[in-house]
Amino acid sequence: MLIRRIMYVFFQGINFFRMFHFDFIFLLLAESYLANVQMIKAERRLLATLGFVVHVKHPHKLICAYCFVLRAHHRTDLIQRAWTYMNDGLRTDMFVRYSPETIACACIFLAARTVQPQVPLPDKPRNWYELFDASDTDVHTIATMLLNMYSNQKAVSWREMDEKIEKLRAKIETSQKAAKAQLVAQKITSEKKKADEGQLLL
Repeated sequence: MLIRRIMYVFFQGINFFRMFHFDFIFLLLAESYLANVQMIKAERRLLATLGFVVHVKHPHKLICAYCFVLRAHHRTDLIQRAWTYMNDGLRTDMFVRYSPETIACACIFLAARTVQPQVPLPDKPRNWYELFDASDTDVHTIATMLLNMYSNQKAVSWREMDEKIEKLRAKIETSQKAAKAQLVAQKITSEKKKADEGQLLL
């Protein structure tokens, strides 16, 4: 009779654990389902706020078109450099702040001044980028932004870093050795003083 009661309690405990375990799994599934539903609702709100306009106009195509209009399409180095500036500009916030036309003009403007030989672009009676509705200040601001990005980003020379680390290590070791030598010298002088005082007392 006692064994039967023990077995009954044991099986009741197992059944209780199984029910609790499944409830826990269902709770996790319910939380993930709710998170998924909330994400879908947030996406719908975002799309409604954007007016369901999610296409992006990239200025990359404009570089080739503008160079063709400027009759500089034969200078592949100019187009390549402007394209490079455009790609590197993705590290800045210029794509959020300026129109694609202005960004393309600024990249061509900067590339024309940095390729060798430089490409002369028309500036009389007006600057060439005004033809594409780009203002003088915006073009110069974007060009300055790109140049600042390049000047702030310096490649790490590991050889120089290793040399600096070794110099610092050597400095630290010499200072530690000097400190140890000074401590030893102080101990020796203090022991000599004690020995001299001991001899004077005798």
